[in-house]
Formats: sequence, structure tokens, C-alpha cells
Amino acid sequence: MNDKALEKDGSQSREVIDDFSEGLRADLIEEGYEGEALEQVFANEKASFVSAVNQFKEAVRQRNADRQSGELPDDELND
Repeated sequence: MNDKALEKDGSQSREVIDDFSEGLRADLIEEGYEGEALEQVFANEKASFVSAVNQFKEAVRQRNADRQSGELPDDELND
């Protein structure tokens, strides 16, 4: 999954990823990564984060669709 998947959801997603990316890169540098190793680990970790965010967003969309279609009882909406 790449950053382009987030672009369709607007700038808020982009800002979250950018904020996360800065912190992630700083943490990896602090852990001693540099050069090509840094770039590889950074790319993998960022892709994992983007994938997790997209999976979460899809789960929320599905839950909202289920709620609108009446498939979820009201008491499950407050979990």
C-alpha cells in the first residue's frame, strides 16, 4: 500500500502520515539506522502503518454502512 491510497481521503490523512513519517525517521536514526538500511526499514515501517490506517478506515466505513442498513443493533454501536 502506498501514499496514493491516502490521497483520495483528503489532506487529513496526508498530515497524519507526514507527522508519523517524521517521528518514525527520527526514531530509526536514534536506533542507529543510516543510509540504505535506514531507507529500507523506513519504507517498510511506513508501508505497514499506511496499510493499518487504511484497514482501520475500511472497517469504520463498513461498520457505518452496516449501521445505516440496519444490520447492527443500536447497543453494538456504543462499543
